[in-house]
Amino acid sequence: MNLSLEFLGIALIAGVVHLDTMAFLQSMISRPIVAGPIIGSAIGRPESGLLIGCIMELVYISSVTIGVKIPSDATAATVMAVVCAGVPDGRYAAVGTPVAMLVGTLMGTAYTFMDVRIKHANSVSLGWVDTAKPELVDARVTALVQRGLVTVYLGSVLFYLALLPLVQFAVKMVSEAVLALGMERAFAAGVWLLPAVGIGVGLAHFTEE
Repeated sequence: MNLSLEFLGIALIAGVVHLDTMAFLQSMISRPIVAGPIIGSAIGRPESGLLIGCIMELVYISSVTIGVKIPSDATAATVMAVVCAGVPDGRYAAVGTPVAMLVGTLMGTAYTFMDVRIKHANSVSLGWVDTAKPELVDARVTALVQRGLVTVYLGSVLFYLALLPLVQFAVKMVSEAVLALGMERAFAAGVWLLPAVGIGVGLAHFTEE
């Protein structure tokens, strides 16, 4: 996928999906098992989106923000993996999915880093509400909520516009390295093992003390 109107469309859709995480809708479309098929359908690869979404859901099933615990962003990891899985075409196709999922997981951590700083910047403005006259409190709270939604959305869109081209390039380079090392058969087999790995990780979450 090239940086085009279609590429921009994916970033805009992904931004809406991210709003569901904690800011708006709360309809669970940000979960990997839903976000994967949504993004996959948008780029014409619904089967790939469903496969990656299901695996990512199992991997991130217990990743919930609690207190100071802020896990890697599952939505960003899924979106990146789904979009980039189809970048290596032709002889690279066999290794595209596992490489994209690995790189996508790293990008989930990068997104969390950015998201924490956006939310911190928004929280600084709370003093504006504390100093307001009683009759202005509701209006200022509403304004801050709207500002928060806009900044989260724009931050998500800019994140994908800035990093997706780099991630696509990285996936292609790693895929070429895998082929150069003659490991394409192992990676091709890995595509079929990924669901088992996801199930194993998901079950491990339930056995942790």
